[in-house]
Amino acid sequence: MIRLLVQFILLSGSVCHGRLINSEVVKDVSVYLCSHISTYSHANMNFFSYPVQFCVTLRSDKGIREEIRDLQSTTSLQSRVSISWRQLATANSCRLTFKGYQTEYRISPDLGGYETCQTSISRHLFKLSQGMNMGIENQKRIEFNSTNQECPIVNVPTAYPEYVACKFTSNEWYQIEWKSTIRYETFRNGEYGTYWANDTQNFIVKMSEEMRRNGSEHVWLKRLLKLESRLDGCDATKLLIRFADDWTYSANSISLSYRIFEGSTKIHSDHIGTFGVEGWKEMIIPLKRIPGDHEICAQLLNPAVSRHYVCSKIVDALDCPFLPVSSSPKYSFSFLIFTSCSIFLFLHRF
Repeated sequence: MIRLLVQFILLSGSVCHGRLINSEVVKDVSVYLCSHISTYSHANMNFFSYPVQFCVTLRSDKGIREEIRDLQSTTSLQSRVSISWRQLATANSCRLTFKGYQTEYRISPDLGGYETCQTSISRHLFKLSQGMNMGIENQKRIEFNSTNQECPIVNVPTAYPEYVACKFTSNEWYQIEWKSTIRYETFRNGEYGTYWANDTQNFIVKMSEEMRRNGSEHVWLKRLLKLESRLDGCDATKLLIRFADDWTYSANSISLSYRIFEGSTKIHSDHIGTFGVEGWKEMIIPLKRIPGDHEICAQLLNPAVSRHYVCSKIVDALDCPFLPVSSSPKYSFSFLIFTSCSIFLFLHRF
């Protein structure tokens, strides 16, 4: 109710200046053990029910404060966040759609992460289970209808097989895809304009039986993909590309790039190529004879495209002090001709 009141006041009294609104972005993903059944504790040990249940929480960079700020520069605003996940060994996926600007998005067993949604979700899951009695061929999709305006969940699986895919299995790897969409309208110079702010992120996470694991998209990528290098003189480096020891997915694809920095400034970048990696891969990479700090970076392309890189520093200016290239061949040849002519004219005078 408070959120609706704030929106009404801001929309009715705002003066739009056409400010650009940024999309909602995930800052952290946490995977942790949870259960509807209480844990049993003895001494310093916690005993969880078996099979264990997993919860996932995604934290974003936008909440009620950011929503108030964005509303001040719009005449209309609607935000939706879609979170889907699938076990990499299967093709079935589960998807939840939320209202945006929640800061925290929770996924828990039986989709019961929010008290304000539990009644509606329980009723919806009961209808899905009844549909299974009719057989998959005759089953109709059942749309989710929340009876509580405070429930942040907009859509849940509409068929029972999709709901089954929502459950996380211990020691399995999952791809979690985040999609944020903000549609907003502005009024400027006597005209209305409609704009979109979108964002997509992919996380590869493992349902590990640790108490909690969390991290950004980059941190989760470094847990999965690792680069190790060993210098072979100043001519080449031996590179080892490997995935996590318990990673069983075989159709992996990565893109490698070669970068050189002078301090914090990138002075050279070169795409080495795209390679398939099944478990691990060894390569020999020739060094670029350019002064600076050299590194090789890998970007994951399959099973999911990551916008972050895992990098390994292979050489710096102290390891291999390459001499700078002072002039190009064309410039050197011209300088040689100029010098020769100058000497000839000087001698001709005497």
